[in-house]
Amino acid sequence: MGRLIHPQLVADFYDDDGQPTYSTRPVAEGEFIALDIAVLHTDKSTPSVAKVTIYNLSSTSISAISQSKKCQLWGGYDGELITMGIFDVVETQTIYNRASSDPGWQTVVGLGDGESPHGTAVTSKDYDSGTSIKSILSDIGASFGLVISHVYDDITSDAPMTFDGTSSKIMDDICRQFGLQWSITDDVIQVTNKDIPIQTRVPVLTDSTGLLGIPVSTQDGLKLEALLFPSLRARHLVKVQSETAGVDGFYRIKTVSFQGNNYSSGQSPKTRIEGVSYDDA
Repeated sequence: MGRLIHPQLVADFYDDDGQPTYSTRPVAEGEFIALDIAVLHTDKSTPSVAKVTIYNLSSTSISAISQSKKCQLWGGYDGELITMGIFDVVETQTIYNRASSDPGWQTVVGLGDGESPHGTAVTSKDYDSGTSIKSILSDIGASFGLVISHVYDDITSDAPMTFDGTSSKIMDDICRQFGLQWSITDDVIQVTNKDIPIQTRVPVLTDSTGLLGIPVSTQDGLKLEALLFPSLRARHLVKVQSETAGVDGFYRIKTVSFQGNNYSSGQSPKTRIEGVSYDDA
């Protein structure tokens, strides 16, 4: 344990029934459990990924994490924590790091957003011509065991459709055919028209609100670094204003990552964004 510094990071672990198994939340005011986080959300249908490293845990805590099925990551400032993602626990390993300036045991947890059902869910079903695509995708989404959110005008199939295979591949094929896009975000399947942002409150990043350094222009948008904004996700909109870079516009987030730790001021968590220019905001 040590003295609390900002920003704060928390990892909560749960079993199959959603019951808590372990948490890095402080047990006393002014204390914290040291951890590193690396989170990557993308606008692809493949699972977002994360890694959490927690230091010098007891054997009881390590066992509890190893038996966990879900992990929710949180970050924020001054006690106001916001979720950075809800993930399946993919793998857990504990190693002794001799190379570190402060040697000790490290428990490394690999995470994936919807990782478990993404690779295992299957669908086998026939549909008549004229069936609602929302209905079809809802059926397929149910095979993941996740909630599905539709943000698009419904359309219907113009021919009978038969599916028999991996649900993620079928979702890819349907979305490609009908100009849609899907991803799993915080244990929810999000389906929208292709390249249309998921409507959220749009944050404004400026030098005075958390933008760090100068945004770098890319072929279709920009890359930037900012303070920790844990609520941001791929397919969200963000407005960026930088007089130095001559930037003032809206961008749809292609990738957003959170990386850093809660014990070293030189490596406090940062947000990195790759965005595409978006003119319809």
